[in-house]
Amino acid sequence: MQRWTRTLATSLTAALLGVAGMAAAPAAQAATARIMTLPAAASEAGGVQEVRYVNRCRRVMVTRRDRHGRHVRVPREVCQRVWVGPRRGPPPRHGY
Repeated sequence: MQRWTRTLATSLTAALLGVAGMAAAPAAQAATARIMTLPAAASEAGGVQEVRYVNRCRRVMVTRRDRHGRHVRVPREVCQRVWVGPRRGPPPRHGY
């Protein structure tokens, strides 16, 4: 495992444990190292799957009220999870 990956994993674990968790960083590093080795072994065995959903965001205009109670149109980003993998279910029945 590369050094930066281990450092990042240890930092994230310590952040999840909080400030008191910094004292437990060596134990967290050992636990994280064991967890981080599992996906590496799975990817070598061909266990990696393609991502099927992605977030697609678009900007829409919504009406809000400002602090004086007037209607104001403001842009807002709306994101949805969209299926991008192969079709699920039977093929479409239209003949185009």
